[in-house]
Amino acid sequence: MKNLMFRNLLVTALLFISFAVSAQDNKDTFVYNYNFDVNSDVKVIFDNHSCNLDVQTSETDKIMFTLTVNVDGDSDDVAKVDNFLKNRKYNATKELVELSSSVYKSLQGTIIPSVYTSIKVTLPNGDKVKLSKLDVRATLLIPSEAALELNSRASNVMLDNLQSLKYNSDNDKVIAKSVKGNTIIDASYSKFKFDNLENVSLNLFDTDIFATKAIDIECKSKYSEIEIAQISDIVINGFDDKYFFTTLANVNLTTKYSNFKANQTKDITINSYDSDVEVVSSALLSITETKYSTYKFGSATSVNITKSFDDKVNINNATNVVTGESKYTSYVFGSINNYSENNAFDNNYTINKVNGFKLNNTKYSDIDIENITDSFFVNGFEDNTNIANTSAAFKEFTVKGKYQKVKVTIPESLSATIDYKSQYGKCSVQSNKFTLKSESGDTDKQHFVYAKEGNNPAQFTLDGFTINLNISTK
Repeated sequence: MKNLMFRNLLVTALLFISFAVSAQDNKDTFVYNYNFDVNSDVKVIFDNHSCNLDVQTSETDKIMFTLTVNVDGDSDDVAKVDNFLKNRKYNATKELVELSSSVYKSLQGTIIPSVYTSIKVTLPNGDKVKLSKLDVRATLLIPSEAALELNSRASNVMLDNLQSLKYNSDNDKVIAKSVKGNTIIDASYSKFKFDNLENVSLNLFDTDIFATKAIDIECKSKYSEIEIAQISDIVINGFDDKYFFTTLANVNLTTKYSNFKANQTKDITINSYDSDVEVVSSALLSITETKYSTYKFGSATSVNITKSFDDKVNINNATNVVTGESKYTSYVFGSINNYSENNAFDNNYTINKVNGFKLNNTKYSDIDIENITDSFFVNGFEDNTNIANTSAAFKEFTVKGKYQKVKVTIPESLSATIDYKSQYGKCSVQSNKFTLKSESGDTDKQHFVYAKEGNNPAQFTLDGFTINLNISTK
């Protein structure tokens, strides 16, 4: 009886030991190599998932694909992974090769390097396994003229110089050399770093793009960040993005809720809604339509604003600024040559120095000019004008309209004729240097002409309804 009990205990112990051995994690590294002879312009479709992928190019008409899988888990489960991978077949012809680094169809749990966590994996063939570690790495060597279509998720990717690329990316980290040719990048939640980009279409969602140089770029983006040192010929359609450029030329920017910064631009066209635009130096600036936006420019050669609504425009130095129409907009200028606008409504103009200023039609606007050197023209309704200084060479000042308040200070050396006509209103010339040449009309219809003798006198003309004029000298 004791012998029988001993034998039963021995069998039980052996069974326990056997189970314990079979349940231990089996750590294996599997390497799979594939080689294909192809045409130089072969199309390569690569499906990449949770893999460290390195894509390289060569001048040979060959594709070499190496897949390295490091897996920990029960030996039976590890064997299932190996069995699936070594028996996987790829579609390959000289014109088309389809490859994949994907090891699983679905996964429950989290793979953390150096941390053994139980994860449930469904392989692409339907087999279910439990693993504690799964690390996938791949190298892909393709001909330099090959067209690569890369579908990648949750991966680290390195790209060599490529001439044709179609990249669908989701949550990737990508470092690339040069991408030239017909290239389309459709990315979400990813980060890209390029040396050079040329002839590329970008469709980005919550994605970061960094590049040293880019030419001929079309970008549609949302919640993304784009930083490029040198760029030319770019079309941007953005939403809640951040753009940082050092130098750029030939830019067409359409954006909402975005931040745009550049050091130097040339020939830039902007259509903006509730965005911030800051440029140190710009030539040929065109703002086609803008709303609720803020602009800050250090200098600009030529500025054309087609339509503005409730914006803030700050330009330190500019040659010429031309505006079609604007409402509720604040303009702050340092030194500009000429400013002209067709239609203004409830705007604010603050200018340190300007040569010529002209508003063809304005309503409820405030104009504050520190120094003006040549000419001033306003045709408006209920505006306020305050000019602190006119130059000794000032030529022409004209205000027409209704309910105008005008205050001007001129140098005593300026020779001028002041022709004031207004129904109602008040004319005050605070200087004994001027002589009243003529006076006509009653208090309802006033006409005063003041003059100060001299060569080529400046002409001040005020004509309208309820114009209050105050001119003083210093």
